[in-house]
Amino acid sequence: MKKILLFVAMALQIVMANAFEGNVEIDGINYYILTKAAYAEVVSKNSGYVGDVVIPETVEYDGVVCTVKKIGNRAFNCDTKLISVSIPNTVSEIGYEVFNTCSQLNTVYIPCSVKKMGSRAFYACKALDKVMTDDLKSWCEMEIEDDANPLQYADHFIVADEEVIDLVIPETITSIADRAFHGYKGLKSITIGNFVSYIGDYAFYGCTELKTAKTSGANLEIGNAAFYECTALTELTISDGVSKIGTNCFSGCVGITDLSIPNSVVVIDAKAFYGCNNLKTIKIGSGLEYIGINAFSKCTELTDLYCFAENPPTMGRIYPDNLNPFKYSYAEYATLHVPETSVSAYQNNKIWNIFGKIVALTSDETDIEYVKNNSNVSECVRYTLGGQVLKSAQKGINIIRMSDGTTKKVLNK
Repeated sequence: MKKILLFVAMALQIVMANAFEGNVEIDGINYYILTKAAYAEVVSKNSGYVGDVVIPETVEYDGVVCTVKKIGNRAFNCDTKLISVSIPNTVSEIGYEVFNTCSQLNTVYIPCSVKKMGSRAFYACKALDKVMTDDLKSWCEMEIEDDANPLQYADHFIVADEEVIDLVIPETITSIADRAFHGYKGLKSITIGNFVSYIGDYAFYGCTELKTAKTSGANLEIGNAAFYECTALTELTISDGVSKIGTNCFSGCVGITDLSIPNSVVVIDAKAFYGCNNLKTIKIGSGLEYIGINAFSKCTELTDLYCFAENPPTMGRIYPDNLNPFKYSYAEYATLHVPETSVSAYQNNKIWNIFGKIVALTSDETDIEYVKNNSNVSECVRYTLGGQVLKSAQKGINIIRMSDGTTKKVLNK
């Protein structure tokens, strides 16, 4: 028995003696290798990487097959002669500053196995033309840190061999991660599916060619700066079901002229529509309770604001004048329309009394819409105010969910 134990101990000593940890160049790519864990990580090399680089799933060193699991921090940093990179399906993480200032990088394939891209991973990759991946859901769930998303430079985003131009988020996706489409200029329109409950911070920030955005999710939160500086955005549909509009959410969206915020929205955070300087008419639903500092500041063309909340929405704390939600929007020349029983409350409120006129909503300026024919949109289902499904139109107020995902209150006479 002692001989057997001695033999096993000697064998383990041999294995330990043969274990390797260090950097090795194999077929032109430099790796950090840990043979004990059969682990490989792509790292930088002194001469830099040139041309087209295809990273394999595995490499063999000293008889041990090691799986390539990470692109290490700064692996291709400032490699100005790098043209394209294909990352294998075994990689789960792209480190920080990996492709920082790869000024000639033109094409990159990022597999759906990647769960994280580190800070500045693709910073200043200004020649990027094409980013490819296999699965939209995986992309929408990826953790993407500051200046990591290659889409901020790319002209084309290819998912499963299809270019993403008019983006439709399907029901299989329940959230869109922070920075998921940051800066992608190839995006023209987006439609957010019913099951999405969260649009992340900076998710569509700087998508300067985006013209149409429609949401249809129930209990949906739109994160901070989600559509910040989407300067071409002219058609915005915020569906009934959106509960929160984050800080700087639509700031700088200079193409928006008319805005309707549904009854479901409780919070409009700071600078949410800051600098929307072509916004003329705003309708705010009855559910709003909190409005953030400078929420509609520098909306210089504002003429009419309709607020259906019976109690004037507050900021939650005392604030100096320069943080008023409507500062620099020439509110003193605009008209505020509020429920008739609430006129005096708005007139006596520090946030709202800066409007030149505060008047009662007329009978045809309610948040109830009359039924209109529209050949492009059809009715899907109809409810009572209590949420009971109706088989047909009923006299009085009905709630209708339309085929484009919007929800309306209608009055049938």
